[in-house]
Amino acid sequence: DFNEINAILAELLDDVQDRLGTISPWMRILDWVGGRQDEAIVNFSLRRAREAAWDVATRYVPLDADARLGAEADLDARIARFARVVLKPGRIISMAAVPIRVRERASVAEVIEALGVPAR
Repeated sequence: DFNEINAILAELLDDVQDRLGTISPWMRILDWVGGRQDEAIVNFSLRRAREAAWDVATRYVPLDADARLGAEADLDARIARFARVVLKPGRIISMAAVPIRVRERASVAEVIEALGVPAR
């Protein structure tokens, strides 16, 4: 059930934050300062992302192959625009992120290991 999966993911959030906090000083600080608000924000964002994915899936079901190709191209273009904003958020956000980047030292493998998944 869609809502049950959302509830399970929400239950896992504190553990994920704790694990990331072992390697990320900013995650520990954010979790402490945010109290329960950071969990609420992440859970809201996660629900919205899952709802959007479900909406896309339900819109694609009735489409024939040609219409689906057009819908996929449109979705790809929208996601690419969003990805460009995330990749290059602009000068103000980039400058604000400098202190974060300076303190974060963990490699991708260390993050994966902290999450309890063996790194390759």
